[in-house]
Amino acid sequence: MRDIRTRLAAEAEIRQLAHFDALTGLSNRRSLLEQVVQELAAADLQPRRAALATININAFQSVNDSLGMAAGDTVLRTMARRLSALQSQGQRLARVDGDTFALLLCDLQGDLNQASAEAARTIERLLAAIAEPLEVQGQVLHLSAGAGVVMIPNDSRDAPELLREAETAMHRAKDAGDSRVYFFAHALQEAASERLALRSDLRRALEAKPAPLLLHYQPQVDSQGRLAGVEALVRWQDPRRGLVSPVHFIPEAEASGLIVPLGNWVLEEAATTLHRWQNDPACAPWATKLTMAVNVSARQFREADFIGRIESLIARVGIDAFSLELELTESVLVDDLEATLEKMAQLRSHGVRFALDDFGTGYSSLAYLKRLPIDVLKIDRSFTMDIDAPEHSGQGKRPAVLIDAIVAMAHQLDLRVLAEGVETLAQQERLLRSGCDLFQGYRFSRPLPEAEFRAWAAAQQ
Repeated sequence: MRDIRTRLAAEAEIRQLAHFDALTGLSNRRSLLEQVVQELAAADLQPRRAALATININAFQSVNDSLGMAAGDTVLRTMARRLSALQSQGQRLARVDGDTFALLLCDLQGDLNQASAEAARTIERLLAAIAEPLEVQGQVLHLSAGAGVVMIPNDSRDAPELLREAETAMHRAKDAGDSRVYFFAHALQEAASERLALRSDLRRALEAKPAPLLLHYQPQVDSQGRLAGVEALVRWQDPRRGLVSPVHFIPEAEASGLIVPLGNWVLEEAATTLHRWQNDPACAPWATKLTMAVNVSARQFREADFIGRIESLIARVGIDAFSLELELTESVLVDDLEATLEKMAQLRSHGVRFALDDFGTGYSSLAYLKRLPIDVLKIDRSFTMDIDAPEHSGQGKRPAVLIDAIVAMAHQLDLRVLAEGVETLAQQERLLRSGCDLFQGYRFSRPLPEAEFRAWAAAQQ
């Protein structure tokens, strides 16, 4: 006789580790894929429908960053219990990644539309459970999630491919907002593939010497129509796509982290160009008092070496610091206001100016405004576009009243106001009546390549 209890316990532990998630006790990715394979085989034997869904918690990383990894684990265990409580017969719940859960729904009834509707109702109940308040370390968290669903059978006959399709739809749902459910379509996969290709090509572009990037310049004029500043706007000259608009590649740069080297390139190029203009006798009459505005992303601003990089750039290129204006959005402010204020104060001590971009579209500007060392408020184009509508229509009255209030408040704080998106004379005249100081938009000029901008500025002189 032999005592084999130790061996049996070890084998059971191996099976547990191989098929179940150690943190939540749910099935793991490997186990889920095996179950999907079984479902595909069953679908071959008899007509039946199933669905595979993936669910990802929004902004989960902020929980780990602010409360610690232990708090994040608590959240995941709690969510696993909530989802398990809603699991019914014919459903297989798993944790497939850090903050991503998956659910395989078998034996769905009816045709494709009916089965899809049933799957959507089930997933919506899970998302509602995730959205319930949760207390962790004395703090009440209000989380949400996005979900992607792929129906089985479909054109894919591979379990990992089905899971990737569900995850593709899930990312689309997260982009759309809180507690959304998206069903996979091949158009989503094509769009995802194009985004990955775009990121890869952009990374190569940033590594190339010279980079196939260029700046366009859009003038900013004062109330007399005189050139007062210029905003540097990046463009990408891709060999395959042609001239790529920032509307297409900036979001991918933000998502992939490429926004940091891209932003650094823009700063370097803008400062070098301004120095060249100011030292060119043909440009000096309008360039010596010009302000060069450059957009700075939240991720770029939070880099540890950002202040040193700006200081080095100013000294190396040889421009006056007060001619450089950094445009920030509220996303820079909300994470760590005190650290942001400290950085801004250090740069301001060297003479660097600041503008608050897209003012009026966020939720916290008024709370921060009195503390920020900024020079300019930029009113978002969404306010400008309807300001010249007839007062009696109701369409233009509300934006006009808001702009009047913004301008009055800014002037009380000794700030200048710049209106973006000015396209018509009527808009300009209404903004002038509001007391707006600066204007930018197609009414004056579209963003121009350097040579065209120099010709435009010379003509204005």
